[in-house]
Amino acid sequence: MNYTKVYRAENTFEANFIKGLLLEYSIESVLLGESLSIAIGELPVDAMQVDILVENTDLVETTKILNIYKKNLTKLD
Repeated sequence: MNYTKVYRAENTFEANFIKGLLLEYSIESVLLGESLSIAIGELPVDAMQVDILVENTDLVETTKILNIYKKNLTKLD
């Protein structure tokens, strides 16, 4: 299986929210860097970020879902 990074979440909460969102569309994802937030007191702020990866076969659908997610985020600002 080949995976591609599709998003960098600001923290584990956002990463798990997106993971759940993708799962609603039957898209499995992998979170990288999630466990680093435990030691965050000793790490730089960008270490809190979590990368979200999906299989290459799900890239097109994932991109559509994430574009809608990002568009809705900007409406909240």
